[in-house]
Amino acid sequence: MTAVDFSQVAIDKGRTLAGDLPVDWVCADATTWTGSDLDLAVVAYFQVPAALRRTAMWNVVSSLRPGGTLARVAHDSSNLTEGTGGPQDPAVLMTASDILDDLEGIDVEVVRAERVARVVTADDGHGSEVTKTAWDCLVRLVRR
Repeated sequence: MTAVDFSQVAIDKGRTLAGDLPVDWVCADATTWTGSDLDLAVVAYFQVPAALRRTAMWNVVSSLRPGGTLARVAHDSSNLTEGTGGPQDPAVLMTASDILDDLEGIDVEVVRAERVARVVTADDGHGSEVTKTAWDCLVRLVRR
């Protein structure tokens, strides 16, 4: 297993939490890092402007072996006006369609590409908790 993050703090925390699991920890920028023959790539809440997102997504999916799976989840563009939390900069938000467009030219089978609700708990400002909905985009695909 390989874990990649641009933050050494995140790498160190992951290493601590993983204990004895055999993980290759890599501190790298997802817009320049490439792997090879990956069985599974999970890209979670990687919120960058579209040009950087396209480069990173292309690199990740190109690193999958044929039959390898990508699971991608991010704050959906609609979360800004319809949801709660997440980045407030529309330039770093996306839709599932945006992610698929990023991968034009790579042969993939789309298993799932949609907007999904995520229930979050928040303080109501009066000492109680309320639940709210955040909107994410979710993409699962397999490289051919």
